[in-house]
Amino acid sequence: MKRYLVHSITFLIIAVLMTGCGDGDPTGPENEGSFSVSITGDINKNITGSAWFWSGTVEGEEGFVIWLSSELQNNETGESLWFAREGATRPGSGTYVIGNFDSVDEDEWNPQHFFAWYVGTGTYIWSESGSITVTVSSSNRFAGSFQYTGVGYSSQDWESELEVTISGDFDAVGGDFQFPDFKYMEVPSN
Repeated sequence: MKRYLVHSITFLIIAVLMTGCGDGDPTGPENEGSFSVSITGDINKNITGSAWFWSGTVEGEEGFVIWLSSELQNNETGESLWFAREGATRPGSGTYVIGNFDSVDEDEWNPQHFFAWYVGTGTYIWSESGSITVTVSSSNRFAGSFQYTGVGYSSQDWESELEVTISGDFDAVGGDFQFPDFKYMEVPSN
């Protein structure tokens, strides 16, 4: 069931990427948060863009999500990273484990851990191990840094596994995001 939550959130984020944030951005265009990310290994690039966080319920499962999305360029889909954690409670300041998404079914979902994903044009990477450090946690701002190793595949070569290290920082803004089957909840502080 936990994997279903992640897949539901993944579907919602991809749907938002396809439609863009546009006028539906509840925080306004001048306040979209920010992030800076470096990817090294089988992919080498730097990415910047906007950052948001929210919590809510998908198919009866509660989750907390941080979403980092690059700007669309040349009519191509932007790149995004997101972090998900079980439960609607916004984590307080501190350092948290980024877990191995491949082992979530065998080891069960640990509600104290995050899982992370990167989606680029034709590329899908999920977390193996790492950590995220939260320096600011309030109802309208969630900031910190992270580093994790990840594995995944490219749609151009499904046979060869990609291995990367992804690190960066973020300063995300909260909002009342209204997606189908995603109900916004007030996020209590820790």
